[in-house]
Amino acid sequence: MPMTVAEVRAQNARGIVRGAVRDATSATPGADVTLVNEDTGVAQETTTNGTGEYVFAGIAPGIYTVRAAVAGFKTAESRNTRV
Repeated sequence: MPMTVAEVRAQNARGIVRGAVRDATSATPGADVTLVNEDTGVAQETTTNGTGEYVFAGIAPGIYTVRAAVAGFKTAESRNTRV
């Protein structure tokens, strides 16, 4: 299950992590996406929308791991995402 982190922005000491979760043929709505600060271990969770997209807003600067999980698929992970 491919996952992309499409945008990482930081302004005013806060950032946005935005991306999409897709299988081989289409978007994956309802995927559980977790954003983990690699320094603190603090995690935030969201679920992809109907087009497989997700957004984490108001993110403190740091290095993050993004994980996406859907029943029946291997969990996808992207490490070292800088905000």
